[in-house]
Amino acid sequence: MTLTPENLESRDGILGTPIYRDLGRMNEDQLETYVRKAFLGERDLDFLPPPFWDYYFRAGIHGENPYNEKAPGSPAGFFAGVHDTIGSDKRGTFSIGREGEEKPDFGYRRRIRNVIKKLLSESLDVKGKPTQEQKRIASFAVETAGVFKSAEIFRLIGNDIVEERRRYGQNISSEYPQELREDLVQLEADRGEMLAKAEILMRDSRFGKLKLTY
Repeated sequence: MTLTPENLESRDGILGTPIYRDLGRMNEDQLETYVRKAFLGERDLDFLPPPFWDYYFRAGIHGENPYNEKAPGSPAGFFAGVHDTIGSDKRGTFSIGREGEEKPDFGYRRRIRNVIKKLLSESLDVKGKPTQEQKRIASFAVETAGVFKSAEIFRLIGNDIVEERRRYGQNISSEYPQELREDLVQLEADRGEMLAKAEILMRDSRFGKLKLTY
């Protein structure tokens, strides 16, 4: 899977659902490049068109938008939020796009976790005084690790939605798709690894005050 000019959908005036499909089309190298630039606040229009930089998050801020909680917030929340939403779509408790439209590639979940694990490991390997860029990468990688929903929380929220929908006559299967079941097992292993690395970085005074949530 690779995002190309031919299959890219998100452009000026084309917002919303297409971003899920475009992120799903990115291979791991493309996704890593996008995440790095987003974390560093670099707007690269030769790489991706304006919606990728100007609409879904505010570069340079952690947590929610401090001026407007309904406006885009941290890039960490954006990447983790897409991860969690694609999971909910696979579960059937949320729908991305209209019926019959192409669904985003589920492999995004694995790829974004791999990218964040790589950035956390890279931060741990920094020798001496980190640069401002290295501090930014570490701070947003740590935040992303903290924002990913755990498998347990994902299941609890999903079960509540299923029960509520059933009360209104909607039939949602209690069975999880196999791909999602396997991914949730891997998610717990990945979260354990990410959080362990994040805890080490948060104790490292060289990087300043790092936080899992804001």
